[in-house]
Amino acid sequence: MGGWIFVPKCVVSTHVDLDGLADARGSNSISGIVDGNTGGTIAMYLINFAAFSSIIFSLAEMASISEFAPPSLQKSLSYTAGWLSALAWCCGTTSGFFLAGSLIQGVIVELHSDYVAEPWRAYLLVVALATIGALVNTYLSRKLPRLEGFAFLLTIAGFISVIIVLWVLSSGQRLTASEVFQTFSNDGGWSSLGLSMVAGQILLVWTLTGADATAHMAEETRHASDVIPKAMILSYFINGTMVFIMLITYCFCLTDLIDAFASATGFPFIQVFATATGSAEGAAAISCLLVVLIVFSVTNYMAACSRQVFTFARDRGVPFHTWIAKVDQRNNCPTLAVAVTYGFCILICLISLGSAVAFNAITSLQLLALVFTYMMSIGSVLWRRFFGKPLPVGSWSLGRAGTPMNAFALAYCVNLIVFIAFPVSVPVTVAMVN
Repeated sequence: MGGWIFVPKCVVSTHVDLDGLADARGSNSISGIVDGNTGGTIAMYLINFAAFSSIIFSLAEMASISEFAPPSLQKSLSYTAGWLSALAWCCGTTSGFFLAGSLIQGVIVELHSDYVAEPWRAYLLVVALATIGALVNTYLSRKLPRLEGFAFLLTIAGFISVIIVLWVLSSGQRLTASEVFQTFSNDGGWSSLGLSMVAGQILLVWTLTGADATAHMAEETRHASDVIPKAMILSYFINGTMVFIMLITYCFCLTDLIDAFASATGFPFIQVFATATGSAEGAAAISCLLVVLIVFSVTNYMAACSRQVFTFARDRGVPFHTWIAKVDQRNNCPTLAVAVTYGFCILICLISLGSAVAFNAITSLQLLALVFTYMMSIGSVLWRRFFGKPLPVGSWSLGRAGTPMNAFALAYCVNLIVFIAFPVSVPVTVAMVN
């Protein structure tokens, strides 16, 4: 879902002053700063990008848990994976719209310093954006392929625009290559630098997810057995490359860490844009472009999420499945599944009115739930390779590399389950819980 947009949230720089960042130490959005610094963040991104590709290759080869799992566990594993996957995608849709709504408030604060960014205002913005997403997915469902193509072109154009602005307008006030690539630090209170870097990888891993969205649209794709695996792999590497370019660019442009995190907008990258362009209006213009891209991205994400809910309901995995699994013939769309996704977003975001910590904890379930479903899927394939019948031959196969690739992917998933739940720093308080 346009993972490169995340990078300004994962700000990294040199010479971290924890006293100046005391209020932000518990935030997962700056984990790369506290737990590794610039060099540590870049290194961990490359490591996770290479390791996560084993998951993508493994998922591209398989069809479903039900087909590969041991017969005695097929129903239980499929049911568990269905709920985890539906929960993960609904949480992802929610966090995406919430990010867009919060960013709009940040832009307003940048332009009008007297504006008070209260939670209820952000909630109303989220409701408005989610409503737009639901309407597009319902009444323009037949136009989704064209809209997604337009969104892809817009994302590429927006990416290039932001890169050009940051590199050109920040000339003369960037960090040096040695400061960016050679600075490592352990400011999270962990026992070693290595453990600190692993504990700070949560946001880096989050940017790598989403490539499997195409699998949830398989029934609406021609020649799905051939197209879907290629789409998953291609989208993963395109997005991963864009994230890396943006990460490097942002690292060079973040010259004043304390100033960035003191921004009243709540988004350090808006302050970096303001410094690069030399004006609040310039920062607001770039940020508005990001809002548009995020909304397009999350609208597409909602489409995949609704299909996930629809498919699970069709398999009678959720309450009221008879209604949720219906397809509106007028729009050729699972309208009620879209409504369920929309309702989940609206209701869960209500929690942010009372507790931002509780809301963040719930939406963070997305990553854990996704990794658990990856583990069950890949584990089932490995069981089939060792103890079951030979795998069916598809149009896309890993061949002899399948077994070691699956084994590595499963081990990597176990690693993620352990470490992405780590807090940013120790000792842990309620406000810092992951």
